[in-house]
Amino acid sequence: MNGGFKIVLVRSAWEVRFNGRRDPDLTCAVRQAVNDKSVSTQRKAIRFLSRFMNFRLRDTEQYDDFISETLSDSRMRLEAILTDLGFKIVFETNRIDGSCYVRRAAGNVSEASVWLAALSRFYSALSRAQLRPKANPIKIDGWHLLTALERLELGAAVLGCKSDVRRYRGSQYIASGIAPSPLRIEDPVGLGPAVLKAGRAFGWPDAIIDLVTVMADDGPRWIDTSPITAADWARSSGFQRTIWAPNKGSNGVRVKEIVISADTVLQIRSSFDRDPARPDMVALETLLAVKDWPALEQVYLFPSKRGVPHTYGVFNNTYIRPALEAAGIMIHSTARSVRPTPHRLRAARIQTEVDHIFGTSRSEDEITADLRQLQADVGIKSEAAFSRYLGEKRRLQTLKGKIERFEERRQRNHSVVAGRQSSTRKNAPAQSRAQKRLRGLT
Repeated sequence: MNGGFKIVLVRSAWEVRFNGRRDPDLTCAVRQAVNDKSVSTQRKAIRFLSRFMNFRLRDTEQYDDFISETLSDSRMRLEAILTDLGFKIVFETNRIDGSCYVRRAAGNVSEASVWLAALSRFYSALSRAQLRPKANPIKIDGWHLLTALERLELGAAVLGCKSDVRRYRGSQYIASGIAPSPLRIEDPVGLGPAVLKAGRAFGWPDAIIDLVTVMADDGPRWIDTSPITAADWARSSGFQRTIWAPNKGSNGVRVKEIVISADTVLQIRSSFDRDPARPDMVALETLLAVKDWPALEQVYLFPSKRGVPHTYGVFNNTYIRPALEAAGIMIHSTARSVRPTPHRLRAARIQTEVDHIFGTSRSEDEITADLRQLQADVGIKSEAAFSRYLGEKRRLQTLKGKIERFEERRQRNHSVVAGRQSSTRKNAPAQSRAQKRLRGLT
């Protein structure tokens, strides 16, 4: 590691610096690599890209050799980094496209997917700037030379005709592993109140208590909730029970509405009225009456002392973690016990609803419809991500259906056998008389 490159956030935009000086080419490439991604995804990608830029493949290389080096050297560099991070590169002989799998002995590989996607876009940006050839080391050999039709045909050959070949991206490295099931909390309904009780005892300010309360009410992510403003609340419900919010990957655009309880409405309104640094509710309602949206957009619902949203580091390390450690709050399950994180409030909300859906007498179609509605309500686009919350419940439901079908089949077969036996008994006397007549004739 030579440590010369640093990627820093400057006025909400990433900037690459080498020995303190801005590098315009790499700054442009990094921004394109993480553009339109959520804040959390950007930070994961940026940490990896920083490591990538500062990694030395050979002692004699120049600090910027990674920009224009050959395809084979680029892949050698990436594979060396992934190996250092505990991953294993596995080549499969049955893949006709020559790609390989990135696997890990323990833990999931979702973060590696983020890294690989960002690095692919990073290389593409460098290529567009004519700083390196068009061949992308993250893509299979010759991918840039194929037409759209040829790519579809290759996808069909690799994935099979029944697959959605449009999803085939020609990736040379495929992060492959089984995502861990989420921790199932013994009392998911009780997690929110327990966290809030610990926070009040620790002395959280009103804004943090309000933010955690909203997260516990409807299960939004921290990144969905922390930036919302009085304008989002006013536009959605006139300061009542719904609030417009962004969703993961929406790049700040308000695309969903968070639902809060009537008690939470009163709690947030009281927080505004008690805080001399913020306008009270009379002032906010006056701004709403004249539709002064710019003024309402300047008022955050959960501000720091400076009037802007907390960073996640401050939110978690200054308020959440110390309060839960002081109170000794743990998530208990049949598998293990861990200290809860803010995201577990979301997991608890989803698990509570999943338990309810599977715990009532409903048909398979009704369960599927309810799960689809829950997935939409909590803003999870990925089927794989949502299925993690079903886990054992779905398996047990499938097993229950199998047992019910087994019993139905058993009863049906029993009825058929019983009917045949009854028919045999009815015919028995006639057969006996016939036999007697035969004996008489003889």
